[in-house]
Amino acid sequence: MLSELTHTNPKTFSGGSVSWTFNFTAANQVYTDTIFSAGNSVNGDGFNNSQDRWNFGQKFVVHVINEPSSINDDNVVVTDFALNQNYPNPFNPSTMISWNSSVGSHQTLKIYDAAGKEVATLVDEYRSAGSYSEQFTTSGFQLSPGVYYYQLKG
Repeated sequence: MLSELTHTNPKTFSGGSVSWTFNFTAANQVYTDTIFSAGNSVNGDGFNNSQDRWNFGQKFVVHVINEPSSINDDNVVVTDFALNQNYPNPFNPSTMISWNSSVGSHQTLKIYDAAGKEVATLVDEYRSAGSYSEQFTTSGFQLSPGVYYYQLKG
């Protein structure tokens, strides 16, 4: 099944973060689909430059079935999980990445190169609710200067 997930305009970021919400409406048939997402955020100066950011989401597979199901909503909802802009940015050779979490959870902080290849894992452990920061140094992972993206899961 061919379908497309798009947005028509870039979003202006301020305060170091931008978020998107994508909705998926399944066709009325049994099938499997893979969803990829990318969002463009811009600094609003009207010029295409290094301060504009493409944000790539992980791909995930959706299986559409013809059996009804129900969901028990007894999970903890994280209402305050903030990933901050790294500082300094741009950086060479190191930068600080910080975030806040209102609940304890297993958290992973991964670094990806411009091609989307995972090049480093800075955090992969349970962390209590709180504020955290980790330093990313390209030389610590034998990486060349360049564009890197970071992803936090919690």
